[in-house]
Amino acid sequence: VLGIYPTRSEVLPAAPEGLSFYTLRPDSIEWAIERLAIAASPGLDGWTRELLTPLAQDPTISRALSIIMLLALNNQLSPAMAASLRTCGLTALSKNNVDEQGGVRPLNPANTFIKMADHIAIRECQEAIRDAISDHQYGVGKGPKEALARLFQMLDAFPDSYVQALDLTNAYGSASR
Repeated sequence: VLGIYPTRSEVLPAAPEGLSFYTLRPDSIEWAIERLAIAASPGLDGWTRELLTPLAQDPTISRALSIIMLLALNNQLSPAMAASLRTCGLTALSKNNVDEQGGVRPLNPANTFIKMADHIAIRECQEAIRDAISDHQYGVGKGPKEALARLFQMLDAFPDSYVQALDLTNAYGSASR
C-alpha cells in the first residue's frame, strides 16, 4: 500500500503576502456542514456532520469555524495546522468482488474541516468553472458521439495531453438508475 500511496513530508508553499481570495457568506458554515455526508466516517480529526450541526448554532463557535475556513481557503494556516488538517489515515480493505480479482480498496477519509472548505471553495467558483469548461462539457446535454469525436480530435492535435473528468454537481450520482 505504501508503494501506491506514499507518505509526503514536504511543506506546501505559503500564499504570497497580503493575498486574499475568499470571504465567507453569512450562511457559509451552516451551508458547508449541510453538504457533509450523513453518517460519514470521520477523518483523523474525529468530527462529523452530526457533531458539528448543533455546535454551529452557537455564534462563538460558528465564528471560530469561519476563521478556520478563511485560513484554510486562503492558504494562511500555520504549517503545523495545515499538516494536521491535510493528513488522512489510510485504511486498506480487501476487495472480495470476484470481478475485481481481490486486491485492496484504499479508504482515506479527509478531515471534516477541509471538506467544508472544499465545499465553500467550489460554491464560490462554480459559476466561473462552469463558464470556463462549458465548451468542453459533454456529459449533460451533448451526446457521447460528439464527446468522443472531440476527444480524438484533441488527442490527435495534442498527443502528449491528458483527459480530465470532473463531476462538479454530482449529476452522475444523483441520477436514478
